[in-house]
Amino acid sequence: MSRFTQIDPQLLIDSRANQDLFRLFLEHTPIAIAMFDRQMRYILASRRWLTDYNLGNQNIIGCSHYEVFPEIPDRWKKIHERCLAGAVEKSEEDLFPRADGTIDWVRWEIHPWRNIAGEIGGIIMFTEVITERKQAELALKQTKEELAASATLLSAVVEGIPDPLFVKDLKGRYVMINAGGAKVIGKSVAEIIGKDDTEVFPQEIGRQLKQNDRRIMKTGETQVLEEVVNEKGMTRTFLSTKSVYRDAQGNIIGLIGIGRDITERKLAEAALAKANEELEIKVEERTRKLNQTLERLKKEITERKLVEKTLAETELHNRYLLDRCPIGLALCRMDGKLVYINPAYAAIMGRTVEETLNLADWDITPEKYIQQEQMQLVSLMKTGQYGPYEKEYIHKDGHLVPVVLAGLIVEKDGEQFIWSYVQDISDRKQAEAALRQSEERYRSLVTATSQIVWVLDAQGQTIDIPEWRAYTGQTVEEVRGWRWLSAVHPEDCDRTAKVWAKAVTNKTLYDTEYRIRSFEGTYRYFSVRAVPVLAEDGSVREWVGVCTDIHDR
Repeated sequence: MSRFTQIDPQLLIDSRANQDLFRLFLEHTPIAIAMFDRQMRYILASRRWLTDYNLGNQNIIGCSHYEVFPEIPDRWKKIHERCLAGAVEKSEEDLFPRADGTIDWVRWEIHPWRNIAGEIGGIIMFTEVITERKQAELALKQTKEELAASATLLSAVVEGIPDPLFVKDLKGRYVMINAGGAKVIGKSVAEIIGKDDTEVFPQEIGRQLKQNDRRIMKTGETQVLEEVVNEKGMTRTFLSTKSVYRDAQGNIIGLIGIGRDITERKLAEAALAKANEELEIKVEERTRKLNQTLERLKKEITERKLVEKTLAETELHNRYLLDRCPIGLALCRMDGKLVYINPAYAAIMGRTVEETLNLADWDITPEKYIQQEQMQLVSLMKTGQYGPYEKEYIHKDGHLVPVVLAGLIVEKDGEQFIWSYVQDISDRKQAEAALRQSEERYRSLVTATSQIVWVLDAQGQTIDIPEWRAYTGQTVEEVRGWRWLSAVHPEDCDRTAKVWAKAVTNKTLYDTEYRIRSFEGTYRYFSVRAVPVLAEDGSVREWVGVCTDIHDR
């Protein structure tokens, strides 16, 4: 509004002496200006005034302002009265309900003007329609709120997974790990972020884990493998699923993994192998004792081979079921209506995803579980979660499938949903008692990270950093080039710029710490690391970096 005040209202009056200059001013001034007498009749109006208020080529000179705009509210009329009494009033943004039902946003400023005798002859209005800018601000606010809600939901889901879930960069350093993974390592999340496996596990185990990761990142293929780690001094075995993740250009920039503790299963397998060995010994001992007669020897051999074959087939069958045991995931509304299921969930009941989405819970649950289901519902309402507990589902062909399931309440866009996992435990029911306790919950989830990941061009210049802007509240223009430094604490700004310029010039690792201002205006300490990504000719193609919040460390 400062440009309004750069025009002296009296000059508008004085300029009328030069009619040609005055007409040019009214025709071409970029500001909507109108001049009124004390009865609020138009004395003059600029071309911009006629355009902004859709008046076309109407001749409004001499007309009452209130007749031209009958929708003007009483509060504006009172403002006009105060200005006719000598006041100067203005507003940076104000609602203007129009007669056609639309609403405009307007900036305005009103001055009284005086005649040659020094008496107030009327008022002059300077206005600007800012409806488009205001709508853009409101849309941006809504977008930010939706992004925050999505991030909250994703964070709740990630932290709700009991299995280790993690993300590593190209050098094998952790850039994200959930509470389940931190528990396995025996350190806090803050102590793990930025370190590789050799720094958080014993050297031998750490080297093996890094070797596995390098192989996966080299081939770009998803792999499922068994990995051994130490948890609180105990050696435990995890079935890990690892795959690479890529940037927008398809380049591999890291690795995503999730693991499931199969220690109990491995112990059961070892116990079964030992039982087989003992059985072999007993069979051989019995064979030697029955060697006195050929018939008894043949009988013993036949029985021994039958036992061996049965054991081998049973072990193979159980191993097949265990290795391919599906984990079903489902999201439903509080009334039980399914919103999303994965193929594994539908496969438990022998149905397609489309068939299962059209089923209600009691279409697939026997009536004998009514009381148990009601108890789990009470638990869900009281604590926000239910299970794990066991029940049965009705398969498409009519037989019952034993499952274990659990879930929790999550919220998105103000609406509550139930996020559940369902595991087919048919194989567990058929296996050894030790195997019955080995299967735990398993979820598949594309990762999310709470760090600020950014990519700059080869010269270290910013085009756009969406995650940085989401944290700082800056616009695209405010982060372009080197302007992102305006969100760095003033005491850290010069040092940060020098370290960054040196890294870009020397094409070396960028490693520093500085404080970043959030969109709320508060500063937090971040550890910042970036590396140049080289092209085949050795030139820098781009820079990839991550800012990790270390304020609470």
